[in-house]
Amino acid sequence: MEFLTLNNLNICNIKEHGPTFISHCLNTGYPDLTIVSSALTDKVKQWGTLDRHSFSDHRYIYFKLDLEFQPSTEFYLKTGYGSGKFLRDLKPHIESLTRQLNSVHCLEDIDSFFVEFIDIVSELVMGIFKKKPAMRRGG
Repeated sequence: MEFLTLNNLNICNIKEHGPTFISHCLNTGYPDLTIVSSALTDKVKQWGTLDRHSFSDHRYIYFKLDLEFQPSTEFYLKTGYGSGKFLRDLKPHIESLTRQLNSVHCLEDIDSFFVEFIDIVSELVMGIFKKKPAMRRGG
């Protein structure tokens, strides 16, 4: 619990939905945790376990995040190249991104990886795809 508190993490599991582990030989319990950052805690709208056979003593867990994505209303991106040019231009970055991802040891490393990944993808997209003004509706 100290680790969760120090890293601003919260457990989403709802004990009333039943155990995440059921063994016919041993016991039942709650070893499988769904953990989110404090910033996402209010976004978790559903959490539960499924009664489907999982070929394991561990039950399937489901959860729903209520994240609102607002696409830009000012422009959209269009390409005449398809995804080929984007993938070719992304390829030189894959090795360094893979190295960085494989060296993740803490939350800060994950954050750093995603910042780098998003920066690379954003730069490529804005350089390859054409920015087209969004159609204005009404007057």
